[in-house]
Amino acid sequence: MTMQKLKQFFKENWVLILSLIYIISPIDIIPGDLATGIGLIDDLGVLLFTTIYLLVRFIIDNKEDKESL
Repeated sequence: MTMQKLKQFFKENWVLILSLIYIISPIDIIPGDLATGIGLIDDLGVLLFTTIYLLVRFIIDNKEDKESL
């Protein structure tokens, strides 16, 4: 993979990459030690935000593709 393709990949998928890093990392905004289950709220929030972002991006990309035909 060339450096240009790698830069393009990171530019297009930065939200997905950062979300994955946050969910995997042991550092959380809401610590899991406070109470069982509460520590997962921030991870679920990031997952929800990422899903909504990707869905909106998918819809916009498909709409642009249809308009270009």
